[in-house]
Amino acid sequence: MKLGINFVTGFDRNISSWKSVEDPATGLYSFRIEPQGLPQLVLKKGPEVLFNTGSWNGVYFTRRSLPKDYTVYSYEFVLNKDEVYYKFGPQNKSIFSRYLLNPSGLVQRSIWNDGKNDWEIFSSTQSDQCYIYAYCGPYSSCSIDKSPSCKCLEGFMGRLASLGDLVSVDWSKGCTRRTPLACDGRDSFLKQTRLKIPDTSKSWSDISINLKGCEELCLKNCSCTAYANLDIREGGRGCRCGEQGKEDLELPIFDFATISTATNNFSSDNKLGQGGLGPVYRGTFIDGQEITVKRLSKNSGQGIEEFKNEVTLIAKLQHRNLRGYLHHDSRLRIIHRDLKASNILLDNDMNPKISDFGLARKFGVDQIQAKTKRVVGTYGYMSPQYALDGLFSMKSDVFSFGVLVLEILSGKKNRGFSHPDHDHNLLGHAHDLWSVVQVDTDPPPLRANPTIAQIRQYNEDCAK
Repeated sequence: MKLGINFVTGFDRNISSWKSVEDPATGLYSFRIEPQGLPQLVLKKGPEVLFNTGSWNGVYFTRRSLPKDYTVYSYEFVLNKDEVYYKFGPQNKSIFSRYLLNPSGLVQRSIWNDGKNDWEIFSSTQSDQCYIYAYCGPYSSCSIDKSPSCKCLEGFMGRLASLGDLVSVDWSKGCTRRTPLACDGRDSFLKQTRLKIPDTSKSWSDISINLKGCEELCLKNCSCTAYANLDIREGGRGCRCGEQGKEDLELPIFDFATISTATNNFSSDNKLGQGGLGPVYRGTFIDGQEITVKRLSKNSGQGIEEFKNEVTLIAKLQHRNLRGYLHHDSRLRIIHRDLKASNILLDNDMNPKISDFGLARKFGVDQIQAKTKRVVGTYGYMSPQYALDGLFSMKSDVFSFGVLVLEILSGKKNRGFSHPDHDHNLLGHAHDLWSVVQVDTDPPPLRANPTIAQIRQYNEDCAK
């Protein structure tokens, strides 16, 4: 039996279930090697992952114990630039075996029993609930011999939404850190033994690095959450590092009572403004830390997806105070899609800070543009290509920024602008002036730290 991918031809050797026990058409389930990160065998129902084996450690897959049939079957795992494959078969050629993915999604290995004249199940992939993918959620362990079977790792606590969750059997939310990572050299790793290594799709490896070097590399990378030997043979060698995924963001959790106290029960005196999601409040924790709180409005056209998108992007953005231009100065390339005056905040020193990332989208390094069926944002700031065809790119934000600059210079809003001589908006009016008026000289540059009067005079000079 051989499962794998040929990187040269693209051929994917996998097994799929029947539609039913009587219908041999391709069913919902598939079992194949996923090459992302460190390759591993994955059982899927459509796109949903149900089970994964972890990566190969030189002897067996890390999410499986040493196979009980190790003396009956031979195993081979190969990974190089041309292909990756997993191959196994009985060492005794007189043994007949089969590997089956049944219509219910169960992977079973059977051996022919001459005495019973029937197939006898020898092993099953999902032998208990602890083999279910993400059964206990992130940063937890699962033990079938304990009740409850799920437990947070040391230094972590459960993500409990309410008191009733204390007795819940649903651990899919997993656990979160009691103390957030400092990422300043003071963090350290806690040794864990007798644990199976989790999903390796976001892992990287280097066979030339020893375990000590692996630790040093991982401590320098705040996204690295765990490390281990790549190969357990010869006392252990190589380095495997696990990266933090989007769904496992290290975010502190606060209950509603804490937020309510910080905002003085969402007092109108603390209200900063109103966005598409709902009202925004200023708050202060007991320790003096200042916060900003968004509260979802019942009448909002946005919801949990926009909120999760904003939290995810801000947490991973690592942009200095979310200042500067998002297309180049941040770790991620972000298309904001709703750049306007009300989404630009000013601090005490009048430094601008971009806010409201609920509608933002992340772009790949080499990605030029994208298209959406749902056009969102604020009319008057949208580029024509986005408003009419749903096409957005870095140029979309540049267009919105241009509208913002024009509004600041003219003191007028683009939408609602009126002129006795034509029906253009502010952009059309500015274009007419640019086309007709010939400016012989540029206005003098604006001096550093200008007064309000000087800014107004500069705007009048520019308009002329």
